[in-house]
Parts: sequence; C-alpha cells; structure tokens
Amino acid sequence: MGHLSLNGFKKRRFMENYFNYFTEVEEYFQQKRGSGILLSTLDWALIDTWREAGIPLAIVFRGIDATFEKWEKRRSKTRRVNALAYCVQEVQAALEEQSESRVGAPTGSPGRPDQQELFSKEELVAYFDSARSIFSNVILQLQSASPQSADVRGSGSEGGILLRDPKALARDFERIDSSLGQMAEEIKVTAGNVAIDFEQLERRLGILEEKLLGAIRNSLEDRVLEQLETESERALGPYKRNMRAEMISTLRKQFIQKRLLEMLSLPRLSLFHLQGN
Repeated sequence: MGHLSLNGFKKRRFMENYFNYFTEVEEYFQQKRGSGILLSTLDWALIDTWREAGIPLAIVFRGIDATFEKWEKRRSKTRRVNALAYCVQEVQAALEEQSESRVGAPTGSPGRPDQQELFSKEELVAYFDSARSIFSNVILQLQSASPQSADVRGSGSEGGILLRDPKALARDFERIDSSLGQMAEEIKVTAGNVAIDFEQLERRLGILEEKLLGAIRNSLEDRVLEQLETESERALGPYKRNMRAEMISTLRKQFIQKRLLEMLSLPRLSLFHLQGN
C-alpha cells in the first residue's frame, strides 16, 4: 500500500469547512484502507467524539497515517485495519504532540471556523423540511401502533420495537417537530443582510436532540435498553485495551445514542449532519 500524504489528499481545505468533518474522516480512512469499507456505528460514534472534542481534521489524519504506517511495518499482516477504533491511540498521540509543540502559543478553537455563511438559507430550510418529513412519518406509525409495541422499522429493528406507550412518544415527537418548524420559520424570515448565528442554531438543535433521546429512552422497554448496552459492549470489546476510560465512556454513550435514532429511523438534529453524514 503506497503512502498517501496529507498534501496529496485532494488538497483538502482541512478546517475551512467544519461541517464536512464526518465525510472527510470517512473518505480519508477509506483511501488509506484502499477500499470503500463501510464504517460501523462505533466508527461514526468515534468521529462524533473527535468532532465534539474539537480535534482538527489534520490531527485525525495524522493519527490514521501513523496507524497504517505501523501496520505496514509489521511482519505479520493477517489482521487488517478494519475500523477507525484501531486509530484511537495514534490520534491521541498526534493531539498530545501538537499540544506540546504549542505550549505558550496563542490558543483558539481548533475545530471551528470563523462565523460565515456555512450554509445558505435555502439549504437550512431544506434540512428542516427533510427532518420534519421524517418525524411526520414516524409520528403516524406511532399513533397507529398498538399499546406496548410499535411497528416502526428502522435500520436496527426487525419485527418492530417494544415501547411502553407509542402514543405518548408520538406526542413527544410532535412537540419536537413543532420546535423544528418554529426554527425553520425563523430562518425563512431572516433578512438577507442579517447573518445567521450558526453556533446558536447548533446549540438549540443540540438541546432538542437531548430531549428527543430522552423521550426515546423513557419509552423503550428495559430489555431493549439492556440489549443496547450489550451491543455497545460487544462493539467496544476489541478496542478497549487501546482506549482510556473516559474515551470508552464517551464512545459507549455516542454508540447508544446513534442506535436509539437508528431504531426509529430518525435523523440527527445537528447541522454537522446536514449533508447526510
């Protein structure tokens, strides 16, 4: 496998478009891997963890590079780098190396660009319309479901999902859908010469997503939550020895949150996922 330098990776503007974070990491890992391997739920949770920590893409790429370089030097290559989780240690090492080299240097926010028109008003409205359309479909399914069950078939649900009260969850989703509609209307009436505050918008979406995840958790039968905990442990198992305790805890949380949304085929409420990541 030939060496792929950062400069040769399509000359990416690594930090100029923060909202491409997920796609950038996915494509870079696939390029290094030499195949279009699909990322797992754990991989996406890991990318989300790096993003939330404000780790620059260049640091993530450096860690991925180092992981593959070490793999290439191994005498035995029977076990390939099939998951991003194998890159955790090297990404952390690259981050620490950068931190040490910047001691005494001016600090800033490594993962966020200056406020600018990251998305047009039309793109934002389309994002909210798409999310609301998905919520409307799920709400209809919940409203017609029988008590203590819901034939809502997401990517992780075969034969339906066990819920305590589908109709109560539908009401929770209606309130969230209404909030999304209000946010979309606010964007529509924003004057052309007034910049959209993306940071505030993302913060409001984050609060709304927390409410969404809480509503789903409260509505699921205990055995479903137990199954998710088991699933997260199984996914994390092979990589735990390469991770710190706080990373394991964060990844477990991110993994379960992503699975909760997948089970009901619901979107992430975040501008970071506007482009479908």
